[in-house]
Amino acid sequence: MPLSSTARTILFVCTGNTCRSPMAEAIAGQWLRVSGHSEWLAASAGTHAASGHRPSREAAQALSAANLSCDSTSTQLTAKMVDGADIVLCMTQSHLQRAQTLAGGEGTQIELLDPSGDIPDPVGCGQSAYDGLVDHLQKVIPKRLEEVMAHAK
Repeated sequence: MPLSSTARTILFVCTGNTCRSPMAEAIAGQWLRVSGHSEWLAASAGTHAASGHRPSREAAQALSAANLSCDSTSTQLTAKMVDGADIVLCMTQSHLQRAQTLAGGEGTQIELLDPSGDIPDPVGCGQSAYDGLVDHLQKVIPKRLEEVMAHAK
């Protein structure tokens, strides 16, 4: 998803951009709309993404069960995306390190999505792992967005 030049952007980062980050994008997008933060946009990208892929079947099913959907397609994380975002929230420490490496300046806030640690990749773990991930993200994201948005420049 191209980053908007007018909206403030929260960019979620995972590996392939077909599971964790698009799920986070969908959950955050709904939270931003419902809570009246129309000046913010949720987006996602992957550190090793092949461009143009839809979210995985399991991710789409888990989102659907939570009355959510994600219309984005996978996008490779670039320096331009990191620098264009106001906040970058990463699924793991390795994603955080990659985003920091790509960052050209000091202006982007780059942090882990879950301050308590890495969010594991559900690939190959069955539908219940995806369902559990949606539940976890629905608990973590609202609180985390309130924290990071309060500190955004």
